[in-house]
Amino acid sequence: MEPIKAFGIVVVLSILVISATLMVKTKPAAPTSELQIKKFSSYQDLSSYLQSKADSSVYFGGFGATAVTGAVPMAAGEKATETSDSTQDYSTTNVQVQGVDEADIVKNDGKYAYIISGTSIIIVDAWPAQNATIVSNITLDVNPQEIFINGDRLVVLGNGGYGGCFKGLCIERATTSIFPPIYWSNKAFVLVYDVSDRANPVLKNNITMDGSYDNSRMIGDWAYVVIDSTIGYENVTLPNITHNGITTTIQPEEIYYYDILDYSYRFSTVLGVNLKDDISEPSRKTLLTGWGEGMYVSQSKIYLTYGKQVSQLDYMSDIIDVFRPFAPADAISQIDTVLTSSEKKSDKWSKISEIMSNWTNSLGYEEWNSIQQQTTQAFYSIEAKMMQDSDKTIVYSISVSDGKIDFLASGEVPGKILNQFSMDEYSGYFRIATTTTEIPVTWTDFRQATTRNNVYVLDSALAITGRLENLAPGETIYSARFIDNRAYLVTFKRVDPLFVIDLSDPTSPQVLGKLKIPGFSEYLHPYDSTHIIGVGKDVPETSDGRAVPQGIKLALFDVSDVANPIEVSKYVIGTQSTYSEALNDHHAFLFSKSKDLLVIPINDWSWAENGNQHLNGAFVFKLTIDKGFELRGNISHGDSNNWDHYVHRAFYMDDVLYTLSDAMLKANSLTDLSDIKTVTIADYSVIY
Repeated sequence: MEPIKAFGIVVVLSILVISATLMVKTKPAAPTSELQIKKFSSYQDLSSYLQSKADSSVYFGGFGATAVTGAVPMAAGEKATETSDSTQDYSTTNVQVQGVDEADIVKNDGKYAYIISGTSIIIVDAWPAQNATIVSNITLDVNPQEIFINGDRLVVLGNGGYGGCFKGLCIERATTSIFPPIYWSNKAFVLVYDVSDRANPVLKNNITMDGSYDNSRMIGDWAYVVIDSTIGYENVTLPNITHNGITTTIQPEEIYYYDILDYSYRFSTVLGVNLKDDISEPSRKTLLTGWGEGMYVSQSKIYLTYGKQVSQLDYMSDIIDVFRPFAPADAISQIDTVLTSSEKKSDKWSKISEIMSNWTNSLGYEEWNSIQQQTTQAFYSIEAKMMQDSDKTIVYSISVSDGKIDFLASGEVPGKILNQFSMDEYSGYFRIATTTTEIPVTWTDFRQATTRNNVYVLDSALAITGRLENLAPGETIYSARFIDNRAYLVTFKRVDPLFVIDLSDPTSPQVLGKLKIPGFSEYLHPYDSTHIIGVGKDVPETSDGRAVPQGIKLALFDVSDVANPIEVSKYVIGTQSTYSEALNDHHAFLFSKSKDLLVIPINDWSWAENGNQHLNGAFVFKLTIDKGFELRGNISHGDSNNWDHYVHRAFYMDDVLYTLSDAMLKANSLTDLSDIKTVTIADYSVIY
């Protein structure tokens, strides 16, 4: 091996190859100036700031998305606002926070169903079910992703396609100095239709913006929409927003930021759209952010979370210090001269690398090999420190009230979140569950990382007031749910520990009890104040200790005795090849306590007596405390292997259960599950 190659392996690869997903247990740092909100004063100020961050050798640009999260659940099945001639009992979207609606691919108002189908919005007169029929089709040239329904207002959210224009959604080819040098710029849109006449929807409000639609929430008559816009850092592209044909460019003086390093900066704009006002411009606030990990929305606040990033150049002195005892005096003198210069960090590193290379190339193999052996451990320690420093989640809080949007505070916690249910707000406190990974600093076992799980409580200033750390070493969080002053966590490695955590004292979270059973839950849903439903995978215990997930597992946990939670009922569907969209999308989970009803979509590839059967449908259960899960039957959308027959959602109106796939909307009696009516949504037969 040539000396310079050894140097490259130890210094460059060991330091630069840092996994953003590895996490280390660390104590949170005290608030610093980087967590204070700032505002750009000019275009030059914005451009200079991004140039200074680019000097840290961090990748900029690309496309990003934030996930979304919530708190006290509204039971799917609660009565929503009634429309004329509608049933008085119908299910709504399964959301996390009561009073905070979440956009989805289907909505209903007790009479009509509003369905995204390809590039169209289909409106079905669904009640009464036996007369169900399509009454209108809003055909778009762009890609609707989600919708809201608010009385006679239908909100359509999504992104423009790659090519062409529709209602101002023109796709532009943008050139910047970032990598890649040329990329396609997208347009996000918010379209508000008057559907008082369902047969003739009328577009009343048309909002488009440079960027990509991330997510949204509806609180009362206001829809809050988050749009991420890509940027350059030499020639910064400011996003344009167009409202009913009038275009405005967001100015640098309107853009806020926290002085935090990121490898993929973007502008995140929060829009407030008044669904009852078609004239006024939407309210908005723009924040310079990075790659988002989550978004939680309470009735008064939005919380954005981001994974913390670090630059290898910030550890330049640490790297050089490793070689100081070995390098000749003249090389060290040259390096120190570069370090104290006013040059950019990246230029300094280039010069220092050249000096080091000249020195190492002058060494014989044996001499360099000896130095390498003596320094390997030190470099692993530096890499572990970098991982530890980046293993944090940054949290921003934003107040929202009747369209008014204000940035409030920022903070950070150790570890990374799983999904939206990892966060919650209750009684003025923000709670968050994370997983950290403890990286050994000894090179011999460097890759033997140990995961740990934690719950943190933050005050209104996003300072940590309480912490519960080191739960289930070696396992990771598979699901979380905060309900009032309790948290429920499921971790998993070979068995499924369900932790019940007391959060009544925000300064001192405590584990009340835990239950270990085979399998794991990927979604937790409250049945009542003392019972929790889990949806996940069955993992039978094996003699050789392997953990191989099998069928879909439904579990009912009794947490009335918090010190001793128990599993009172379970039901396993299918085999290892069985899948349910409810595993990773809570909108696919339909539960009504008043109806003793639980419905989840199932795609089952299990072998049956008459051959390889592929069920595309939904399993319908009666769920009670006394008898647990009782299968009432399943509703099939056909045994076709085609994706268009996969059931995505279920909802009910009175005593009729509706199941939705891309191909059809099917109505069945909730009394005996008999067929009532099938409405063809799209004919995909021509594709196959």
